[in-house]
Amino acid sequence: MKIIKGGSHQNGNSYVEIKTAFWNLLKVHFKTPKEINQNYHLGIIGWNMANSCLVTGLDKQTIIDSTTEEAILSKKDVSVVSKIIDFKINTYPDILLMIKSAYFDVRDKTKETFELEVMTLNQAMEEAESFEADNFDDDFEGEYEGEFYAGFIERSGIVVKPKRNFASMTDSHFREVEWTVYLFEEVSESDEEIKDLAKPWLEDIVYTELNKYNLSLELNHKINFKFFDANFEYFFAPDVYDLMEEPIGKF
Repeated sequence: MKIIKGGSHQNGNSYVEIKTAFWNLLKVHFKTPKEINQNYHLGIIGWNMANSCLVTGLDKQTIIDSTTEEAILSKKDVSVVSKIIDFKINTYPDILLMIKSAYFDVRDKTKETFELEVMTLNQAMEEAESFEADNFDDDFEGEYEGEFYAGFIERSGIVVKPKRNFASMTDSHFREVEWTVYLFEEVSESDEEIKDLAKPWLEDIVYTELNKYNLSLELNHKINFKFFDANFEYFFAPDVYDLMEEPIGKF
């Protein structure tokens, strides 16, 4: 694995090519520093999907379908990622290193703060296989009841992640951002139904996220879905199940 640092001290490092290419990709698809800060992870996802297409020979839609659920992307995100894949394949088809992570400050004109962690596709696949092996319990024995394990939560939920603008997040805070699942006791069959379920809980969700990242927020208006939509990425989960052997929940 290789850490690529930006700035004037590259000394001919051949990996500067990927740093320049990735930065150009971000500037093409996200027009402002704020947009880059909020969405650079989509640049990484699109870059890596494009390389998967180039190396494996699979078509774009197959790669997208096989990875978007794991990456937890909204329909809008998938549209952006699709455009990034096309741009990467057409503009930088010969740069096949995968990007694991990126760290930078868009205000830094020298790019001294710009770092990329990269690896080959084979290394990425080995790392994923190792993760799955380390997290698989060989002793797990679940009893099937129809299509589900014996124990399950029959609930619906909302999965949320703060956007870069939430509570004036710093770069260090934003690097810690991750998805959080909030479950509701009720079960719903549509996004609109879950949206109605979520409304009474929006304030609790917002303040939980504030506490999670040690942030403060001054509000002059009520926390509603308009505020929530502007400050969070989110999607609804109509069916939530677990793989425990014993039933849990209130149903």
